[in-house]
Amino acid sequence: MGKIDILGLPFTVIQASPVSHSDSLAGLCEANHLRITIDSNISPDFKCPVLLHEVIHAILNNLGSDEKFSDEQFVTPLAAALWQFLNANGLVDIDKWKSLLE
Repeated sequence: MGKIDILGLPFTVIQASPVSHSDSLAGLCEANHLRITIDSNISPDFKCPVLLHEVIHAILNNLGSDEKFSDEQFVTPLAAALWQFLNANGLVDIDKWKSLLE
């Protein structure tokens, strides 16, 4: 279990499987509980991008953007583009990201 600060709020990051009883999700942001869950069964290389995706959900929630918080068609490409940008420019410390998932 890791901790991550999102706009001054201490989110707990956990791994579990399944993430949700209702869907087969790779990750889930429960902003009201300050918790992000990542599916423990997904590929290790996929866990960090999924964490970024869920962090974006948390940021949108904490900024009061309820409409965008649950808009997967907005969050998914934004997370993918941001992850690619960070990686392409050497701005990702993969070991640091992975430590959040331990």
